[in-house]
Amino acid sequence: MIIPIIGFKSIQKFDELTSFCSNEKSKLFIDKIKYGVKDMDKTRLQKGYWLKNAFKVDEKRAEWFSDPWLNRIRETLKKDRLHPEVTVEIFSHNRVVTEDIDQALAALEIAISPECRKNITIKALYKGERISPQKSIIRISGDYREFSHAVPVCLDVLSRKSDLNSKEIIGPFEKVSFLNSQELDPETTLRRIKMGMVPEGLNAVYGGPAEAGAKFIEAVHREGMDITSVIDINKNCVKTVLEVARRTIPQLCDICFHSNSKNPNLKQIIKAKKVLEKYRFAGIEFIALGNFNLNRLKKTPVSICIAENKDYWAKTTLARDFHSENTRMEIVN
Repeated sequence: MIIPIIGFKSIQKFDELTSFCSNEKSKLFIDKIKYGVKDMDKTRLQKGYWLKNAFKVDEKRAEWFSDPWLNRIRETLKKDRLHPEVTVEIFSHNRVVTEDIDQALAALEIAISPECRKNITIKALYKGERISPQKSIIRISGDYREFSHAVPVCLDVLSRKSDLNSKEIIGPFEKVSFLNSQELDPETTLRRIKMGMVPEGLNAVYGGPAEAGAKFIEAVHREGMDITSVIDINKNCVKTVLEVARRTIPQLCDICFHSNSKNPNLKQIIKAKKVLEKYRFAGIEFIALGNFNLNRLKKTPVSICIAENKDYWAKTTLARDFHSENTRMEIVN
């Protein structure tokens, strides 16, 4: 029997799942997930299981390598002749039970070429493990230039926004809300922002959004492309906004304020707008990316709010600065 668990589900949702399970073994599996999985067998699906089904690996790999959005980091680092050693961790916002781990690992298997995988270390939890908020479930370490394009693919599979057969990586965006903007078409707006967004991973590599934005423009900017810089609202964002504007004008079009905290300080957005006006940087639109309160945002200069999928997020850290360690994760062969 196939137990109908898809993606990440909160602990409360498992009460509903038991109604689908007609035999005792299935109910026992659900109970072990709900109340603890210490006695569960830690096994992964046979290597290559997902790779043999429903698609041709070489074609899928070629498709992902050709996606311009997925290759922005690679292009920038290649232009700068850098091979930074980084650690990327994937977290959950909520208390969850891990699912689709094997599918996500298969996505990494496809996206990262065999030659590059030899120098990359992947650690992950097992399917059915219970995890607390802000605890990592997958960790990828190695040359960022070789696997940066694979991280969005992995996140999409985990969130079930797309599967291994999808033709387009949809990304973590769920909903677009227009506050003070004249744009009306959410799909067009998302595509415009996405195509010019400086990947957050570059901020870690280059030490901040200002330098990352300048390098990004130098490497991948095309005529007509609107550049969007992503800034953490909780990390001295007023000073950062001014630095970004100075380094990336006139290509800079949007500043995107991002936060993984539940109560970001929105006063920082108002201060940032005043600083830009003081130094006469005009025509820059403010975007909020994350799960912000729309009523509170209406009191700020933010014109567009983009809600993210609440289940997951990824953090990139230079290897020399990485300290945290989830001892429950084990190396994936």
